[in-house]
Amino acid sequence: MHREGEEIHITTTEAKGGNKGSFLFQILVISLAVIVVVFGGLWLFGSATSTNTGGPVTIPTVTAT
Repeated sequence: MHREGEEIHITTTEAKGGNKGSFLFQILVISLAVIVVVFGGLWLFGSATSTNTGGPVTIPTVTAT
């Protein structure tokens, strides 16, 4: 950080309060991959254990007496 008259000039790193890097991006990509794998596994497990055969849907009829 340095002053030029009344202006204060700071670097991008100082303004952000951190360093440039790909660490955060790596965390986001890994988290997204884990979520995709978990939800994919749940979807496959759910469809494999489902009792739904994919046949026609029958709606019971109610008759008034």
